[in-house]
Amino acid sequence: MKRVLSFVLILLFAFSLSACGENKPAVQDPTQAPAQPTAVPTEKPAPDPTADPTEEPFVPSGYNAHDYLALAAFFGTVVGDNGETVGDVCYYDSSFKVSDPETWRTGSFGVKWDSEGYVTEISFYPMLGSDRFPAALELVGFERLEEVRLGSGVFDSVTVKDCPKLGTVYTARAVGEVDITAGFVGALSAASDKRVRCDLTGSDGEPFTLDLYSEGPGYIRASAAILEDGYHVTATAVADDYAELLGWYDENGELVSTEKHFALSGGELGKITGEHRYTAKFAMPSAPDPLSEGDFFCELKPFAPASIDIDGDGREDTVLLSCEEYSYGEDTITVTVTLSSRPDAPFVLDAEHGYNIFAAAVDTNTEDGRIEIIVSFEQDSNDPVTYVFRLKDDGSGFDAFAMPIELGNGSWQYRGLPEDYVYRASEGLPFMIRTEILGTTYVMNHFTVTKDGIKFLSDEFTYDHVYPLTLTKELTVTLENGKKLTLPVGAAIAAYSTDRKSWVKVKLEDGRIGKIKVGFGEDGYFPVYLNGVIQDEYADIPYAD
Repeated sequence: MKRVLSFVLILLFAFSLSACGENKPAVQDPTQAPAQPTAVPTEKPAPDPTADPTEEPFVPSGYNAHDYLALAAFFGTVVGDNGETVGDVCYYDSSFKVSDPETWRTGSFGVKWDSEGYVTEISFYPMLGSDRFPAALELVGFERLEEVRLGSGVFDSVTVKDCPKLGTVYTARAVGEVDITAGFVGALSAASDKRVRCDLTGSDGEPFTLDLYSEGPGYIRASAAILEDGYHVTATAVADDYAELLGWYDENGELVSTEKHFALSGGELGKITGEHRYTAKFAMPSAPDPLSEGDFFCELKPFAPASIDIDGDGREDTVLLSCEEYSYGEDTITVTVTLSSRPDAPFVLDAEHGYNIFAAAVDTNTEDGRIEIIVSFEQDSNDPVTYVFRLKDDGSGFDAFAMPIELGNGSWQYRGLPEDYVYRASEGLPFMIRTEILGTTYVMNHFTVTKDGIKFLSDEFTYDHVYPLTLTKELTVTLENGKKLTLPVGAAIAAYSTDRKSWVKVKLEDGRIGKIKVGFGEDGYFPVYLNGVIQDEYADIPYAD
């Protein structure tokens, strides 16, 4: 009976080995002791088939156990925007599976293994497919890891240590600490909201340690590179949106630099060795003062409360512009006004979301005793919108008006008005608005604010940029003296001004101005008609981008 039982156990053992795929041993004589199974590339013995399978973590055949298990554990903790872990879904490649390291790399992104199953390169971006990875990334004890690239993602923390072959690290930002030890080859960049620690070895073999800290709304980065004249080390301070850098301070609290990029070595500075500690301090900007020339105009800086008499009662009220991230590249926009007469009942004004935000408190009407709040920004595909908030006559709240106009004028470059701009109520606020007539992009005008909303100061809008056009069909225009003139094929015209609803003026080759009747389609924009004919029949008209 014992002989039969032994025979059955041996058969079960042989059957279990046959399930090991490419590593299965040759069939053995059941009367002989079973041969030892072939060692897997991880150099760990095959598991005992009678052991509890939960005692030994699963490691795919051909992969180093340490490297696989460390990364698999990380992937299992990263949660994506949809609430699932990266092990469940991968943005970059839907075939990603934690249990199959072959799916951890697509093209040049992912995890690269050598022929013996060791990790040599990690390039997560854009593999993880998210800007925020709520997990701690620990790359510790990877024997053959040479390069790490983590893209622009934000981790809980990043630790890279005890990787003897590691030469280059491009880390992501972390909300916790960044602690990196690397050979000094190529470049190293690390960023953190709180602390960055870098233990490096210079090109001459001398080690140095750099500890960077941040205080306030911003983060820091350490960068190092080998150039022709030796190695260079730079500490970089990156302020959050709308914040500003106060400066770099040493361990004694002394200000050592106000530069964003603080060079510590390289060139005339020579090399750096030993231990070094610096702190970058950030702050939100203070409220700006109203312009000293012209009528009242005060630019509003995000998160910098401005003291302004909004309701004209002789007491200063508080205006706060807040911008919080809505999606990548866009912020939600909120204006909070606290009147001195109603300190416990602030007015909260929401202006949707957008980018390239510019806001100001402006006295557009010097006779009504109140200040208007102007907020201008862009949405989606460069579609501008300007909001105006005006205190109601009874002081019970604010009226909000909005139009698809862009605050600024022909010299406008970015975020509102030119630096030397001086506001005068008699001239109004300059703005640009789209028009599709004759392929033009924007026309310019000025506006003021009344209790009924935004009011244009003129019915005639002048063109910002024009596209000279060559006629491919005869076009009749009305000259300023009232006479009609038919322009031949081949004549050149350039848009001059329009009322955006019924006519457009063009400049002729001899400098005279001609007027043309304009019409629009049912949506008020397309198609555009000139003298009752679709404008594209008159010339090769570019798209007004």
